[in-house]
Amino acid sequence: MFRLIFLILLSALIFSCGGKSSTQPVVIARDTTIHDSVAYTMLSLDSTSVESYLAAEVPAKDLISRIRSFYNARNFQYAWFDEQGLVEQGKAFWNLHLSRPRPDLDSTESAKRLHSRMELLVFGDTTCAPEIIRNIEIDLTIHFMRIANSVFTPGVNPEDVQWHIPRRKIDEAAMLDSFLVASKTGWRPMNQAFYRLNEKMSEYALIGKEGGWPEIKSGKKKFKEGDEDSLIAVVKQRLIISGDLEKIDTSDVFTPTLTEAVKRMQRSYGIKETGIVDQALVTRLNVSVEERLKQMKINLERMRWMPQERDGILVNIPDFRLHVFEAGAVVMSMKIVVGKTATGTVIFSDQMENVVFSPYWNVPSSIVRNEMVGRLTESYLRKNNMEIVGNSGGLPIVRQKPGPGNSLGKVKFIFPNR
Repeated sequence: MFRLIFLILLSALIFSCGGKSSTQPVVIARDTTIHDSVAYTMLSLDSTSVESYLAAEVPAKDLISRIRSFYNARNFQYAWFDEQGLVEQGKAFWNLHLSRPRPDLDSTESAKRLHSRMELLVFGDTTCAPEIIRNIEIDLTIHFMRIANSVFTPGVNPEDVQWHIPRRKIDEAAMLDSFLVASKTGWRPMNQAFYRLNEKMSEYALIGKEGGWPEIKSGKKKFKEGDEDSLIAVVKQRLIISGDLEKIDTSDVFTPTLTEAVKRMQRSYGIKETGIVDQALVTRLNVSVEERLKQMKINLERMRWMPQERDGILVNIPDFRLHVFEAGAVVMSMKIVVGKTATGTVIFSDQMENVVFSPYWNVPSSIVRNEMVGRLTESYLRKNNMEIVGNSGGLPIVRQKPGPGNSLGKVKFIFPNR
């Protein structure tokens, strides 16, 4: 079954954070089938000391339950250490953590203590007492789960933004198991758009620290390939800074290379790819890097909701395009028609249940009332391949017949109206 996801990108909304569920997670039973002969390490934790440490260090009862479940599932075998010391997954997690610092999660005394101990283990040449190793083991698990919850849990209520997308369920223990297995080959539990946008945010943050990009002043209304003007050099500088023009060229001449770069920018903004620098493009290029970062931050929040792109249909509303994914790769793209601001397209994710080929389009009564009444002549109906099939409340019931000009196209996807 295909899943359809409607996305809104490059628009700014004000979100309000939703309260987290107070439901206590179910603690899984201890798996006693795991023992020294089938475990990857001979190191094991004493369950009583773990409980005592968690009671002293972790105030959140739901987090304690998740950590308890994690160690129950491995019969309290160590996760981050073996007989030789800190395992590669431990080093990988710490490098990942250092590359994406979280000041709000690193300000506690236990986090500061973990930082100093990990510096010695990862970058120093030292050994620690067994009790310290035990504490680091538990602290790493606590820290991983806190980061996973903070990074991957959406901070938006679907009701606030009128999204019909199921809340992404976060299982920190399952994520940790997945990380321990896959960290060497690359651990990416979110969709690829999330990581691409996150990487672009890092690039733009660096651009902001270095002063941003220059404003393109109003001048000639349009510039095209072959033109020569001092503002063309400013456009080139702007695109070089943002990484959209690779070749270092500061001349005043509008080159073929600039034409291709301009087309790429127009494509990214969802405007017609003319290769011409006009006021519409200049207006977008003049948006500050700080404002773009705000938009990226909002859209990164949206990306947390999206399932991974395996098999499905994804509709990018501002780009007016539909993309078909198979095994995570785009195998088909096409143009689509979406709603206007006043009659916006609904944001939802669901399983597709039916497909109709050569569909009729039953024109909504609001469109008949606001756009067609007074125009429904015989010639109008014939021209638009429409017919009147009834009357409701004094309003004609209009439908468009199947055909090349049908507003629904050649295929109609039907989803449950839940």
